[in-house]
Amino acid sequence: MNRRTFLKTAATLSAPLVLPSRFFGASAPSNRIRLGQIGCGRIAQTHDLPGVSDTALADVVAVCDLDRHRRAE
Repeated sequence: MNRRTFLKTAATLSAPLVLPSRFFGASAPSNRIRLGQIGCGRIAQTHDLPGVSDTALADVVAVCDLDRHRRAE
């Protein structure tokens, strides 16, 4: 069997094979952005954090602020 015959045979055998995108890592956790917020003041509460929570592209995994009440919110 030469290379050309092998490739034709392999192409016809693999043609009906259709795999979902999850097998290729389309929904892998590493495709999402992980965000750590430093400072939880007015800008973070009105702009940064709501913008991240509205999208499905990123997750807030950590927040940091010197004011423990703001950090808890």
